[in-house]
Amino acid sequence: MSVATSLLVLLLCSNKASTTVSAFGARHSTLGLAASSRCAPTWNYQWNERRLPSPATRVSMATDKGGSNDFNSDDLVTKRRKRVDIGYAASAISWGVVSAVIFSRAVRSTANGSATAASLGVAGSLLSRRLFAMVLSYIERGAAVHDRLGSDTYRRMNVALLGHSVLGLAASAVLHSSSASVTRLVALVAAASFLTAVPAFKGWWYGVRGWDTAKKGGAAAMTSDLVKIAKDSLAGCFKCSNFKALLYLAVTWFAMSFKLTELYKIGQFAFGNGERIGTAVASSIIRFSDFSLLSCVSYTLKDAADRGRLEGTTFIELNLASAVIFIALAANLATAGIGIRLVSAAVGASAFTAGNGFVSIWKKNKK
Repeated sequence: MSVATSLLVLLLCSNKASTTVSAFGARHSTLGLAASSRCAPTWNYQWNERRLPSPATRVSMATDKGGSNDFNSDDLVTKRRKRVDIGYAASAISWGVVSAVIFSRAVRSTANGSATAASLGVAGSLLSRRLFAMVLSYIERGAAVHDRLGSDTYRRMNVALLGHSVLGLAASAVLHSSSASVTRLVALVAAASFLTAVPAFKGWWYGVRGWDTAKKGGAAAMTSDLVKIAKDSLAGCFKCSNFKALLYLAVTWFAMSFKLTELYKIGQFAFGNGERIGTAVASSIIRFSDFSLLSCVSYTLKDAADRGRLEGTTFIELNLASAVIFIALAANLATAGIGIRLVSAAVGASAFTAGNGFVSIWKKNKK
């Protein structure tokens, strides 16, 4: 057999084998497609139309099925509570650090003889107001742990803390824009303000909508609650139900007078420029935010007096913290040479709030 004949036979055999294999593969491919088409779902699956269910829908699905998975509502609520708890704790710690820095500066200036009575008065008042923010974060943390963020008291204080934090960030930005360097204290105040703004907003959010955010509304619900808080507070500033509430109302207006004074200064400084003016504006913004927080707490105590709830732990702590603020304010006013009337009013507010705090402790322990 010649070489050409051998090659021809080999080619014919290979063509026949490939035809057989192709037919076998096509037969089995058809069977596989038919089987898969019988097992596949009848609905169309299109990638561009695929959508994952929302978190609220996943929680609802998990609850309806009665199963336990990653989207179980109890697990979701527990995680949210833990994050808010950690946020409030970080806020309290950060304000504690700021207070420690202010105190250490006052001690150093006293040791080297550069401190004056006026500067120490300012430092003491500033220190007390930073500690005040720390106490409020601690109180809100307790409210989160005991599921009380939905109360009017804690929603109001969360809004006040949020405003205080935003103004603290604004003051830090003004100082940064008016000066080439940012001191450690300014950076710490900015960090503490941010660490407070986050849990304050979340605490307010969950207080309005619930831990599982089951209540609908979103931003509209938050806006409605903010308007309600403003209306109720404004109306409450002009009425009271008993004599003790009347005295707390006087304390509230006393704190608000300092707040309005600082707001007037900000308006005056707003038309200036330069580093000195920027520093003055930032200082007024910080004082305005501090006295806004104090006004909110004073009104909260007045509201508690209206309802006869001053023996609660929260209101005892607010009374004692307010007493520290007012006595430090009295010392600041006295060292600055302010009139005796304002100093006496601050001392009286401190004695009144401290006295009510200790009386509430005595009555609570007596029960």
